[in-house]
Amino acid sequence: MSNELSATAWLSVEGLSARYGKVEALRPVDITLARGELVAVLGPNGAGKSTLLRAIMGLTPGEGRVRFDGKELPRGDAQAVTTRGVILVPEGRGIFGPMTVRENLDLGAYLLGNQRGEIRARLERVFALFPRLQDRQTQLAGSLSGGEQQMLAIGLAQFFARSRTGRAMRACSINREAAALQGIPVARMLGFAFALPAGLGAVAGRLITPTQYTAFNAGVPFAISGFIAAIVGGFGSAGGACAGGIMLGVAQAAAIVLFGAGYKNVAALSILLVFLLARPAGLFGKSPALFTGGKS
Repeated sequence: MSNELSATAWLSVEGLSARYGKVEALRPVDITLARGELVAVLGPNGAGKSTLLRAIMGLTPGEGRVRFDGKELPRGDAQAVTTRGVILVPEGRGIFGPMTVRENLDLGAYLLGNQRGEIRARLERVFALFPRLQDRQTQLAGSLSGGEQQMLAIGLAQFFARSRTGRAMRACSINREAAALQGIPVARMLGFAFALPAGLGAVAGRLITPTQYTAFNAGVPFAISGFIAAIVGGFGSAGGACAGGIMLGVAQAAAIVLFGAGYKNVAALSILLVFLLARPAGLFGKSPALFTGGKS
């Protein structure tokens, strides 16, 4: 493809190929689209039609260049490609089934931010194209018929409203790929999903502190127990750590029943000493050369 033609095309694809592992799913393809032009890609099943579209969006790893409106699109980042204005209506519809029709459409307007007038205008356009969606705004998207779900998928592509963060987080938990195609920063939303409960836990701890006895070293006993369980099970073995924890818990429970609560820590330290002397590598750990006399 000549550089002059690539520079004047609205969308240009140059030598775009894609693989699924070692399997070549798409041989190098060249395509140019002018503004306002409609192009159909035809072929039998397995010819690479869907793979081509996924490669353009950056959903499938590939080689080659894709330019849109004179600028090269980033590879491997569907959210960034969507932000640039390239939209994909996925073959599997890519809707968020547990959310309502209106919530789906709000997610489709994620990138418009607070442009309420533009959001309203585009929503009216979607309802003009698909009146049935207007009658089903409060219905769960997953309960729509196949044709209605495809209408909703196309409606999502008709306009992009920075919706509430919670709605975006829900969308990412339902379908990360479809969320990225709406321009939602999936990694950021997943970060919020982890940070939010952690923050709420911190707030809850701060609120409960005045009513409960707490100390700076409140977590030390748990850390010591975890350390002993890891030694008993063997460092580097997750299963061993679980087995060590169970063994430690049984020994401490037995000590409490037989001798009293004051002997719980005695039982834990006794187990630790036995394993350090008899089996330093633990139950499932490999014996290091230091203890076995092996060569490094």
